[in-house]
This record gives sequence, C-alpha cells and structure tokens, in this order.
Amino acid sequence: DRLLDTYYFFAFSPNDEDYEAALDWATNQKKKPVLAGYASSLYLLSAYAQKKNINIQFKAAISWGDKLFDHYKKSIEAAFKCNVFETYGSTEGMMMAAQKDSPYLYQMSTHTKLELLDDNNLPVKDGEIGHVVVTNLNGLAMPLIRYRIGDLAIRLPEKEKPEEACLAFPCLQKVIGRDTDLVKTRSGKFMIVHSFTGIFEYIPEIKQFCVIQENLDGITIQYIPGSNFTTDVLESTRAKILQFLREPFNIEFESVDSILPTPSGKPQIIISKLKKKY
Repeated sequence: DRLLDTYYFFAFSPNDEDYEAALDWATNQKKKPVLAGYASSLYLLSAYAQKKNINIQFKAAISWGDKLFDHYKKSIEAAFKCNVFETYGSTEGMMMAAQKDSPYLYQMSTHTKLELLDDNNLPVKDGEIGHVVVTNLNGLAMPLIRYRIGDLAIRLPEKEKPEEACLAFPCLQKVIGRDTDLVKTRSGKFMIVHSFTGIFEYIPEIKQFCVIQENLDGITIQYIPGSNFTTDVLESTRAKILQFLREPFNIEFESVDSILPTPSGKPQIIISKLKKKY
C-alpha cells in the first residue's frame, strides 16, 4: 500500500467526513489517482462530489463487489471525468471477468473456467441466460470445482465480438446481478449492502438476514436464528448499526423460518420499498 500510495475509503457506512477526507486526499495528489471499490460506494462518493461541486478527475474508476448499474456509472463518469470499468468476481477469491475496451467483460479464462448452464445443468447457447458455474484453475490450496455461485449471465456470441477487441478471451455480454438497493435515512444518509454484511459476518448466532425498508424512519431486519442465539444478540447488533449510522433510526427485528431467494438463487440482502418521491 505504501508503494502504490493507497488511500482507503471506509465503505461500510459512508458519511460526509469520510467523503471529504477521501476527496481531499485525491485532490492533493501530484498524479491522478485510480478510484476502486464497491460500485455503490463509488456512486455515493460521486453523488457527494457533485452535490458539493468538487472538481476532481481520476485516471480511471474500477468497480467490484456489487452490480454497476447504469445510473451509478453515469454519475461516477460525470463527477470524476474518467472511464469506469466493471469487474466480475466472487468472494471466494476468483476474479472472473473485467471490462477493458468495450461494454463487454473479458472472461479471465487463463485462471477460471466459466460455464453457463440451464436448470438441467446443460450448457446454454451463447446469447442466452444461464446459471454461472465456475472452476478455479489455480486454487491449489482450496479447489473449487464446478461451483454454482447463484448468478445469472449471458455469454457474448463470438460473431458479435467487436473486431477491434484487443484480447482473444471470450466475453460475457452481461452479468445479471441482483439489485443492490440502498437504505436511506430522513437526513439523507445512506447505508449500502456492505454496511450490514460487515456487521453480520461476525454474528454466528444469526444464520441469515434480510433488511426491509418501507419508510425513511427505519428498517425491519428479518433474521433466521442460529445456534446459541439470544435476544441480547439483537440489541448488540442494533447498537453496532446505529454506531455506524450516527443518528436516530428505528431498527426492528423479525424472526422468520426462511428467507426466499431472488430468481438468480441468491438472497437479496436489502429490499427497498420506498416510494419514488424519497
């Protein structure tokens, strides 16, 4: 990090002080820095820069971790006057695809084998939606073989690959990711998916959770109790969320037996039911 002169921006619960410090650091660099991080965090940083009329330019922006929606990309490009590149990987340590010179994502086929299969585990045709099944070709310590990660994607037909493409790798036309919603407070603050995963990953007493927001005053967290669960866990979890948020916010908990997944097979961590006026 020292060699590359890296500055870390806190992603779990961004606030004005964090935004200001990160942009101030970037402004004072002799060379244009590269911006990289969760797509939703980069979007919120760009929205703050535009709100405060901060004039800054990055060399490039690279997103990972959640889906780079079109309005995220447009906001980042407008605020930071740079190209935005989307990457596709998994928490298990595999970078599977990335953009370079076109809207499509080059598959990193030297490191991973990526299959797209139908509901019967048969290969789909290029241009059709399929379940992502991946094999890590260099995970010698912990092999993952034909690992179905729960995403849906479309492989680009070879005949549609741009002639000027600089790499010979196959391309993904599109990754169908789940909608990563934001939790918004009445004061205008946001919490992203990673605001919650950064807390719950250290709470083994809760097997699974889902955040539901219906108004600006608070959220309901559905949870599936795990072993050694007590109600004290809920109070400590509430305290940690409020510590990140640093403002009054109503947090209710609801115990459930199951949490239904999205069509891709993955659970949706945040479900926002806010009206568009918010």
